[in-house]
Amino acid sequence: MFARGGFDAFSGNPPYLGGRKIRGTLGGTFLNYLTKCLYEGTSANADLCAFFVRRANDVTRDGGASGFVATSSMSEGDTRLVCLQHLLDNGNSIVRASSKSVWPGTASVTFSPIWIVKGDWNGDYFLDGKQVKGITSYLTESDSIELSPYRLKANYELSYQGSI
Repeated sequence: MFARGGFDAFSGNPPYLGGRKIRGTLGGTFLNYLTKCLYEGTSANADLCAFFVRRANDVTRDGGASGFVATSSMSEGDTRLVCLQHLLDNGNSIVRASSKSVWPGTASVTFSPIWIVKGDWNGDYFLDGKQVKGITSYLTESDSIELSPYRLKANYELSYQGSI
């Protein structure tokens, strides 16, 4: 397995725990390990799912693939930056995804199935069941206009955090 550089494939249903709940549920030491040791400088506001997917990518060999039933927050805020944007910035490809799917059971949640290839991908890309040119970290088509939010200079140091 590791003689070839890691796992050929990895699949899973990552743990879901909002960033603000990690400290209270799993402890500050674990959160510090994630954000200061394992992935130094990452946001403590990212969902635990983001760290799980990144770690799975770490142990997947170049050219290997992974697939996850991820929380739909994967394409939002700090979770998107910590995971999907980081993976794309480091040579990975999101080759298939659903931007938001309704859970088929009684739970009223949405999820995003995501397939990732570690390295370049020369095949087709599929988003929400249709073929596209590529997929962004927002789980949108890559040829769509992608505008990342910017902080408003006029609001600098005026507030601590948004609504929760």
